[in-house]
Amino acid sequence: MLDSGSPIKLTNDRTRLENGMYNGLLHIVADSNSGEDAVVDWLRRGGHDVERQPLPGGDYACFDGDSPIVVERKEVRDFVKSVNDGRLESGPAKMVASYGQNSRLALLLEGYFDTLYGLMLPYRVHAILADLQSRGFDLWFSVDHETTAKAIVREFQRHL
Repeated sequence: MLDSGSPIKLTNDRTRLENGMYNGLLHIVADSNSGEDAVVDWLRRGGHDVERQPLPGGDYACFDGDSPIVVERKEVRDFVKSVNDGRLESGPAKMVASYGQNSRLALLLEGYFDTLYGLMLPYRVHAILADLQSRGFDLWFSVDHETTAKAIVREFQRHL
């Protein structure tokens, strides 16, 4: 459950939004940071309703009542930086605190694993991803903005 200070507004208008979708298309809340512009463009090209606003954690959210699905998107180079500067450690806890225990959380890793393995030892990558899974995070993978948008749509539709 979101706290009252959260910028996210849940809708009760069931004619517009039924299980996070309207006429089979998703209503997605995307963080307002400019780093998400290209993915948002791909989502909108697919006909999905994308609302831009600051999110308390994560980059994309889709709501089904009190059970949001929230995705943190990390490009492989940013993933490595966030591991090294501690953001990856604090991010998941912030997401759970912001969205509650009923939320479904995912890390979407965008890019190629050979790039990632060139920046970080494979066993360390696997240990970090296993730790995220043990804390209840789904792991999603894509190679570019277009496949990121497709993965978000596919997984949101699958879980709603």
